[in-house]
Amino acid sequence: MAENMNEVIKQIALAAVDEAKPSAVLYGEVTGCEPLEITVDQKLKLTKEFLVLTRAVSDYDAYMSIDHDTEPASISFHHSHEAETAFDGDIKTDIINEVEPDTTTVESSAKTTLSGSFNTVIKQAELAASHFHRYTGKKKYRVHNGLTLGEKVILIRFSGGQRFLVVDRVVF
Repeated sequence: MAENMNEVIKQIALAAVDEAKPSAVLYGEVTGCEPLEITVDQKLKLTKEFLVLTRAVSDYDAYMSIDHDTEPASISFHHSHEAETAFDGDIKTDIINEVEPDTTTVESSAKTTLSGSFNTVIKQAELAASHFHRYTGKKKYRVHNGLTLGEKVILIRFSGGQRFLVVDRVVF
């Protein structure tokens, strides 16, 4: 009878422990992102109300101190205008008529003489510049660690079994 009584006490103790749902380590898969849903053992679907996320599995802002120069940036462009020509002087044109002997053919030619000064101006500029900026101070950055569909995660079930801590991604 004592051996039978030990078995009964053992079963009652195991049932009490199972009823209390102590902490446990579980593995799950992200089956939804908006809203977040993690499926454990293909039967337990946990929604965001039951999940506590660590920074390893969520987006967050971080502040960093920085002190550096940006990469050099180059600017290069060309700028030009149409040509302008000015003429100051006289134009003289001589027309010369020549008659071929024993024919009625007359050949004419013109000779133009330009005198004075010519001035042609073409304006063109070319600029090439390189610069950088000094970047210092405390800056805010967004760290994108949010979970994505299909990722495997490790969870810790809190005592009582109602809440689950999503610790990190699992890489198999």
